[in-house]
Order: sequence, then structure tokens, then C-alpha cells
Amino acid sequence: MRILSVKPYKKHYFKLENDSDPLILHQDTVFKHNLLNARSIDEKTLASIKDDDSYNSLMQRSIDLLARKAYAKNALVKELKKYDKEGAMLNSVIAKLEELGYINDQKALSQMVEETMLYDLKGPDFIRHKCENEGFEHHSIEDALSAFTDDLQREKIRTLIKRENKHFHKLSLQKRKEKLFTSLYRKGFSPELFKPLVEAFLNEIEATTDEAAILEKRLDALRPRYDTNDFKERQKLVQKLMREGFSYSQIKRHL
Repeated sequence: MRILSVKPYKKHYFKLENDSDPLILHQDTVFKHNLLNARSIDEKTLASIKDDDSYNSLMQRSIDLLARKAYAKNALVKELKKYDKEGAMLNSVIAKLEELGYINDQKALSQMVEETMLYDLKGPDFIRHKCENEGFEHHSIEDALSAFTDDLQREKIRTLIKRENKHFHKLSLQKRKEKLFTSLYRKGFSPELFKPLVEAFLNEIEATTDEAAILEKRLDALRPRYDTNDFKERQKLVQKLMREGFSYSQIKRHL
């Protein structure tokens, strides 16, 4: 095969124009086979070039993936199989990555758990599920999560309660409790930890919360949608307000 030109194509790659179909080759392949200076390639050399390029391209893809985030070995293998379906170069690439220290499940898992604990307001169940989806072993995840102490969780829960409550100030205290419980549970915290903290917070703000004013504002918003002179319509309004956490006695006083 006669080489017509070898020019940079995109990052890490060259385009080799020839008297047949052009080849897109990784830079390591180009340099190893001195293709910048070559004028022709025989069939044996071409086969060697293609094998080397399969390895180099898969290695480059691995490094690109690992640069974006930490991968468990199993998860990285699964991702790379999309590009090497026959697995011809996969084992060699994985072995080299392990040799270079680029794949280290324990280190990657510890980093993922630590970063989530430090920078995200998420609980252990959320982190556990996230790590399992990334392909880490269950027992390793539990070991890493041992650093997420109850005191650290309580600190995050208190921060979340204050933050979330700002969005719920138009709701009854009972409805706020339900919303806070749901939010904290979805974020991966244990009810055994967050329930007493939510209840203590709501008890603390109860004295300064005007439930009557909140109910009155809600009634003002809902009255145009209900004919309060009609018994059935009136009952529907009462039921809706009770679902929103207001007590029957409160509602009757305002209706």
C-alpha cells in the first residue's frame, strides 16, 4: 500500500491517506511504525499496524474515561466492551491500566464516597446505590461508608431541613413534616436519624409559625374554585385542606 500523506486529524490521532481507504491512527501507532517518514506499507506491516492501533485506541479511550471520573474495574470493562466487542485487546488494556495504577477499586471507591460525603447533601443509602451502580462490590462499599458517622449525617440532615423548609413556608406544619420526611428519605438518610431532627425543628418553629394565617391564605387561593354554599363542594374543600395537613377544627373555624 502506497502512503500519500500522514496529517494530524484530531487530538491524539493522524489521518493516513493512501491508494486505498484512508486510515485514522492513534499517534502512538504512527510514531511506533515511523509512518511520518514511510512511503509504503506491506500487508504484514499493515496487519501489525492495525493490531497496535486497536490497542492504542482502546487505551486512549480508557484514559479519557478515567479522566472524567473514577471507575470500578467491572464498570470500566463493561464500558470498553462497547468499543472492543470481541475483547481482542481488552484484557491487555486492563492489565496495563492496573500495572500503571490507573485502576484501583479501593482507591476509586474511597474517593467517590469521600467526595459525596464532603460536597453533596446525600445520605448513605444514596451513596450505596450510586456505588453499586458503578460496579463496586457490596462489602467494599460498606467498609467505605463506615466513615459516614451518625454525627456527620445529623449535621447534613439539619442543613437540609433548614434549606428545604424555606420552600415549604406556605404549608401547614404537618404538611411540612411529610415533605421533609419524603425529601430526606429520597436523599438516602435513615428515618431513625431524620425523624427526631425534623420533629425537633418543627417544634422549635411552631411558636413563631402562624398556622391560621397560612390557612387563611390557602383558603383565599382555593375559594374561587369551590362553591362554599354547596354542601358537597364545601366538603371537597375541607377534604383538600385536611390532605394539606390542616386540622378539621382549624378549617371549620375559618369556614
